[in-house]
Amino acid sequence: MDEGMTSYATSLCMAELFASAETGENVSPHRQAFGGYMGHATSGNEEPLVTHADHYILNRSYGVAAYSKGEVLLAQLAAVIGDEARDTGLKNYYRNWQFKHPGPIELKREMERASGIELDWYFQYFINSVAQIDYRVGQVAISKSSDDPSSITLEKLGVMPMPLDVTVHYVDGSEDRFHIPLRMMRGHRPLAQDETLLEDWPWTHPEYTFNFSPRGEVTKIVIDPAKKWADVDRANNDIQFRTDLQQFFEAE
Repeated sequence: MDEGMTSYATSLCMAELFASAETGENVSPHRQAFGGYMGHATSGNEEPLVTHADHYILNRSYGVAAYSKGEVLLAQLAAVIGDEARDTGLKNYYRNWQFKHPGPIELKREMERASGIELDWYFQYFINSVAQIDYRVGQVAISKSSDDPSSITLEKLGVMPMPLDVTVHYVDGSEDRFHIPLRMMRGHRPLAQDETLLEDWPWTHPEYTFNFSPRGEVTKIVIDPAKKWADVDRANNDIQFRTDLQQFFEAE
């Protein structure tokens, strides 16, 4: 835990000290940790983060778990409980446990107190297992009539569940944003002003379908547009549609 927290804080400090126009404000300071963790997770050599340091089979597995995955654990919490609650939980964790010997349970409890959200599942999956996150945009039905609802089906391919952010983009540049909590969270992170809260996703269900009313011609549907969690296969996180304008130019 100490190495992961140090890596997390170091990435934030380095991004602040050495920020440049080349990186851009939308580039995550934790992108290297996410890349390192996801690359190792998909290699088949990952070992659980909870493993004692001298019991790892591979030295690289220890390094990725202690540094990269520990950093991702904290960064990814923003997608579950929000940035403010995550930061409050970290400050309370330091204040209440400095010069003592806390572990993951103490960190989890501080995050639960700060957010009011149940987090047993998050720490169980991410610390005690090598379960991966992988969601896909499945079947999409766009109705031609405003009287009939359109629908989006999402699929959970990975073992680890996560609350989902879904954005629907339209040809005029506007968008609809949806947030889907997990039922076992017993709550949800704070919503942005333009977000719509949907019904909880029961974690045992491999698919989730919701209806929506398009405000125009749909161009793209994206899962996790801000890339806040470590989805190991982002290639299936979106689906794009040809617009009437594209079809016109292709016909020409």
